[in-house]
Amino acid sequence: MAVRRALEAFAVEEAARHATPADVAKLEQLYQLASAAAQARESQKYIRRDLDFHISMWESTHNECLVDSLRRIVVPLFGFSSIRVAMQPGFDLEHDVRLHRAVLDAIKGGEPERARRAFNTAMNDWATW
Repeated sequence: MAVRRALEAFAVEEAARHATPADVAKLEQLYQLASAAAQARESQKYIRRDLDFHISMWESTHNECLVDSLRRIVVPLFGFSSIRVAMQPGFDLEHDVRLHRAVLDAIKGGEPERARRAFNTAMNDWATW
């Protein structure tokens, strides 16, 4: 988890620096899909949309080495970890998706430090489950 956290925190900073308007539009679309799944309490669909959002965020860095590293490290663990957490009684999908909004807003605003803080807040929240 520590390697994921370090690499993905760097990725959100880089996304805030390098995301194009098309990247931001794609992230926004994926966020809306994840939000709709969260509101409908469709855990499995939410997990898929959440992973899509993360991958798109990594791709927004335009750093193939970083994207490949995150795919190798995060994707195999993502499904298992997310399913375990999302199925916990009391886990709030809508709260989780709102944490993603803060990351997206920081990327959209081109604010790397704010993006890292929002990501760390989300990871800290998620780690409590």
